[in-house]
Amino acid sequence: MSRSSSQVFNPTIEPIISSGETAAYTAMIDCQLVPNDASSLQSTSVVVIGAGLAGLAAARELKKSGVNVTILEASDRAGGRCQTLSSPTFDKGVFAEAGGMRFPDSHKIIMKYINLFGLNTVSFSNMKDKSGLLFFDGVAKKIDQELQDPTSTLAQVVEMWDQSIAPIRIAYSNESIKWHELNAKYRSTSLLDFLLEEKWSDELIEGFKKYGVGLGAYEAILGLSFVEILRLFIVNNKGEKNLQLEGGMESLIHSFLFDDEVPLRSAIEYGYKVATIVQSFDGRYVVSSRQGADCPSYDCDYVIVTVPLPQLGFISFNPPLRDELSDAIDDVHYVQAVKIFLQTKSRFWLRHGVDGMMISDLNIQNTYFSPAFSTSSKGMITASYVWEHQAKKFFALSEDEKVSLAIDEIKEVFPEIEQEFERGAAVEWKKGFCIFCPGQAERYHKTLRDEALPGIFLAGEHCSVEHGYFEGALESGLRAAASVFRSIDEDFLAQFDNIAGVTTKSPEESASKDVNQHDLAGTTPTETSNQEPSFHGSSVCIKSSTTVSTTVPSLTFKQRKSLQALFQ
Repeated sequence: MSRSSSQVFNPTIEPIISSGETAAYTAMIDCQLVPNDASSLQSTSVVVIGAGLAGLAAARELKKSGVNVTILEASDRAGGRCQTLSSPTFDKGVFAEAGGMRFPDSHKIIMKYINLFGLNTVSFSNMKDKSGLLFFDGVAKKIDQELQDPTSTLAQVVEMWDQSIAPIRIAYSNESIKWHELNAKYRSTSLLDFLLEEKWSDELIEGFKKYGVGLGAYEAILGLSFVEILRLFIVNNKGEKNLQLEGGMESLIHSFLFDDEVPLRSAIEYGYKVATIVQSFDGRYVVSSRQGADCPSYDCDYVIVTVPLPQLGFISFNPPLRDELSDAIDDVHYVQAVKIFLQTKSRFWLRHGVDGMMISDLNIQNTYFSPAFSTSSKGMITASYVWEHQAKKFFALSEDEKVSLAIDEIKEVFPEIEQEFERGAAVEWKKGFCIFCPGQAERYHKTLRDEALPGIFLAGEHCSVEHGYFEGALESGLRAAASVFRSIDEDFLAQFDNIAGVTTKSPEESASKDVNQHDLAGTTPTETSNQEPSFHGSSVCIKSSTTVSTTVPSLTFKQRKSLQALFQ
């Protein structure tokens, strides 16, 4: 079996994780994948870089099947951007979500793990849920009342938005337009471009910036890709509920670490900052730390890299990454974010008939009032959750200054906050999560999902269609594990593919199957046309039916094992 992107488990790109993929991944979680020759797993070693959800999901499935797995984590904790602040930051029984804080109940992979680990969910309130509040120009108004008033700007914004996307939603629902056609039409369009194309007035655009239509103020994301918004509102929006985990999102991380069946806690080395990944003479990889000779290096057959792209840029690869992946590392957009938390003596806002969310023209902008804790009568306010330039202005403030500003601004709405406040905290995410700018999906999405180098696979929410969600991280981790399984034994995942009902070839590869049917590894240089080459993994194929260019040979699993035996 030759190494090429055709061997990577990389289903045709869809707007969401397809039902077939979801069925395959949930089946993968349920079962233990074993090839005909089980020793091929037991003699295989994999290094997973990053102990976030993508890394933990990949490691769990590999370890469950007998693969030797080591997880290298740069920080002193597992979870990555799944981070719950609890004691000692706040009182015992009180917590706040520093990272991701919600997920739709339509996300089947995370729901599968939640059920597997016996975790419980509670509702998460967005703008239209419960008794939210608007606070603009010093005046407080109930969101539900504003939505029922057809003369209010909020109601007009929501109505105009529904009218603007209704034709797209209907056409997509009845399959008169396909996702690839929508993507082709809007791939270079920003959210603001779409509003202007739909003839939104200046007044309604300003209202859209201030209120948004569900998740809070949208001013910060107007320049981002409209395709991302389409995915959220057209494909994923099926009346689902937003949920959070009882006891905090990090309870999912704890379950991965201390699971009775496949515990991962002993597989993690904390404080390991990866500096280099080098392919040695025998075809294996050596992963080394930037901490120097005192920190051990790891030899392995495969590497799964789950760190966000900005961190990936600090790892040196030999052989080097291909140019288009290096471009993605430098160019893919990450959202900046800030959160500020206030622990209170009680859930005092309920006395005002307020619950759920507040949107305001204050610096804090988007405020969330947490539901009751099962273990404490205290209250928790996510006083501010802001993105992009709204977040950037907070970067100049210390944590104490952020908390003080939040108290002062909450006091404009709820004067009793001064007496109610007990503790505060703030977190910054200067590279929070991936959301593509116009044109980036077309340029980079497939590149991020392809094999980075022979035997090296990327994972993380930036490699999924579900950007910014735990579902995307989990899906990408499972896909990376599936790619390792496939590389070990090309027949290993035949049943898995049948369950998924997907193809591992991209549309471009399918269109040029007359070229890709050749085993390019180890071929000799030939005359080629002047057409631009298309890169797939370590192989270079020409978009032509007549000629094939030279490639750098990539070692198969069996070839690498044979080389290792020679040098023993």
